[in-house]
Amino acid sequence: MKYVVELIIILAVVASLFGGGYFIKLKDAAIDFLSLGRASENKSQQLLLENESLKAKILSFQISGGEPFKKSGLDYKPAKIYSTYPFNHHDLFTINLGSDDGISVFMPVAAAIDVLIGQVIEVYPKYSVVRSIFDVNFKTAVKIGASPIDALLAGGNTPMITMISKNSDIKSGDYVYNAGLGFPYGMKIGSVDKILTDNAKDFFKNVSLGTAYNPNVIGEVLVITNYKVLSNK
Repeated sequence: MKYVVELIIILAVVASLFGGGYFIKLKDAAIDFLSLGRASENKSQQLLLENESLKAKILSFQISGGEPFKKSGLDYKPAKIYSTYPFNHHDLFTINLGSDDGISVFMPVAAAIDVLIGQVIEVYPKYSVVRSIFDVNFKTAVKIGASPIDALLAGGNTPMITMISKNSDIKSGDYVYNAGLGFPYGMKIGSVDKILTDNAKDFFKNVSLGTAYNPNVIGEVLVITNYKVLSNK
């Protein structure tokens, strides 16, 4: 956003010096440049999500005790995210599927196959609202690492993993997966980013959650249509 504002200022100065014709040419060139940059960013995001999905499958393999991969039986329905540009709100977002498409409240939503990002909370005929892991009201029980270690994921602009036993051996990079009833067991959510509290006086450890994707860039999600619960509490 910063660079867009700077570009607009530059174009305005050029227009005042050389006239509107130069402004139109530069404006068209700027739009082409920004479109190319956005397309490149979207492609990079897609590759990150594909890689994260593969990691999630490996995680599922490890959780199952090394058994051969089995089909999860989950049905994924692609949905587009309505843009809120330039505000880029990602705590709650709206998708282009609604009750007319078979969507209902409490359906899990994935950023990629086996990668949890949120849950449907409101449904209308043509669209639905999703609460993501970046919303302060999002909570689910999770497990960390291969041990595994029990914890609670509390959503927010920077999601936090809380209620971790003080004696637990965790480190940056340990994977975090869902263990709460509201979502399919074992879906990857992210990984341990930073250990924020590890003092002798603390009863629990708190760490921040890292995700492989940028929530401001993601433009499509997958709704899991055949996993339904009454709530995620």
